[in-house]
Amino acid sequence: MTYQVLSIKWRPQRFEEVVGQQHVAVTLQNSIRQNRLAHAYLFTGPRGVGKTTTARILAKYLNCTNPQDSNPCNECKNCREITAGRSFDVLEIDGASNNGVENIRDLREAVKYPPSDGQYKIYIIDEVHMLSTSAFNALLKTLEEPPAHVKFIFATTEPERVLPTIISRTQRFDFKRIPLPVIREQLQMICDAEDLSISQGALTLIARKADGSMRDAESLLDQVISFSGQDITDESVASVLGVVDYDIYLRLTEIQQGQDVAGALELLAGVMESGYDLGEFLNGLADFWRNLLVIQAADKPEAGLVEVPESYLEQFAGAAGGYDSRDLLRLLNLTLAAQMQFRQVRNQRIFLENFLLKLVHFDRSVRLDDLLGEDGGGGNTPRESTSPEAPAPNPGKKKTGRKTRRNIGQKKTKISTREDPPEESPRSATQQEPGPESAAGQEEAAADGTGKDIAALQQQWAPFTDYVKEKTGLLGQFLSECEPVAARGKVLEVLFDESCKFHMKTVVEKSAQVENFIRDYFHWDVRLKCRVGKTNKPQEPGESQIIGDPITQAIINHFDGEIIR
Repeated sequence: MTYQVLSIKWRPQRFEEVVGQQHVAVTLQNSIRQNRLAHAYLFTGPRGVGKTTTARILAKYLNCTNPQDSNPCNECKNCREITAGRSFDVLEIDGASNNGVENIRDLREAVKYPPSDGQYKIYIIDEVHMLSTSAFNALLKTLEEPPAHVKFIFATTEPERVLPTIISRTQRFDFKRIPLPVIREQLQMICDAEDLSISQGALTLIARKADGSMRDAESLLDQVISFSGQDITDESVASVLGVVDYDIYLRLTEIQQGQDVAGALELLAGVMESGYDLGEFLNGLADFWRNLLVIQAADKPEAGLVEVPESYLEQFAGAAGGYDSRDLLRLLNLTLAAQMQFRQVRNQRIFLENFLLKLVHFDRSVRLDDLLGEDGGGGNTPRESTSPEAPAPNPGKKKTGRKTRRNIGQKKTKISTREDPPEESPRSATQQEPGPESAAGQEEAAADGTGKDIAALQQQWAPFTDYVKEKTGLLGQFLSECEPVAARGKVLEVLFDESCKFHMKTVVEKSAQVENFIRDYFHWDVRLKCRVGKTNKPQEPGESQIIGDPITQAIINHFDGEIIR
């Protein structure tokens, strides 16, 4: 007996057997029971999901002499002839090779003649979108008012290319991409019936490679059986289908996190030596980042959400734990962009080497408030000042401590870009003269002999700000934009230029932390006083000024943006 490939041998013969398209099968069966069958149907959807198969089942039912429960019997003469493709009453036409207006004219003449054996003459036009505009227009009148003995069934993978005037004259059914678990379950059923031994990992690899097409999955299974025989393993499937091993991608995460340039180049060389398709390697990498993102987002992802064999789930979860979700999203976007560019480059190896080096030097996402040290960056958590001049906390009020970090989506405070005169703008306690002290008390503090030499302090200010930069990033940079101008008693007064109001605002908010740094560096208990004026410090345009610009900051706050370096 001639061998039949699995996609033909296991082609559905009843509506219930169509895999993953229950919405179509149930609607057609209900139409049959209610005797509400249309004269023309349009089946749309990806390749290999059952469009032509469903059209044949419907054609068999229409001409079946002994239908059973809204299904063809598959035993009568008409059913057998349609199944074998030799029925004179069911004509399957390839729209790609019969797309001219003369072909449609021949069809219009043929529909006038009644069927020879069955009740209906049925025309199944596959890839109907390939018909020319003239051919579509020639079909319009016949399609709108066909003879009572004629039914049209159109199938297409590109419904957007079908004229709206054609679609409006048909009943449209959209076939879905078949989910991976459904394909895997159907393949398992076929393997059991064919007495094949196959691992769950192998089933997942075949189903993933099929990309939602049941026909492709059955064809791939046929190919694997030819290579492996009756015992199918993960390794044999990966070898035959050219699927890149998951271990390669897991190794890439170690290389990427360790910034191992040589390791990245060696990994790509190994991929090429193993004969993997480089485009397949890039596609698999995009799937890999996507799976890590899903695993990180859901502690227990639902079945089918993560397309990974169960034997690798623990390793994938471990890899996902090493990344922030924002970093995984950026890595996925980088890989998707590389996929688009990969199709256009001439030297694919150099392109992928360059891409992997970008991944190796990938900078982790950093929030601006983290750089400013809101979480006590560098382990220097703001402490309560032990200065005797520090105002005692009000026992009637609950101490709130430092400002809490804003959550994503929380409305941000608007920043005014109006430069009001310093004496008219509201100032915090650290900008004004200390509240508990009178003017006389301040003079007394200035005369107590405990002040620092301001000239020496100014000379040591640059090393001090470098010290703070190592601890909290931008806070040290902002302190470098000011200069100490007076040290009276235990009060240090620093001066900011008019162009650095944002810097001063940040330093005022972090005054307790700055005082701690001064205590650690100068061994001096002090309270900080900030004011705006004309400084002698030359202003150079740089990153800190860009970040400190009020308009720039207002834009960042309004759009919930981030600064990328």
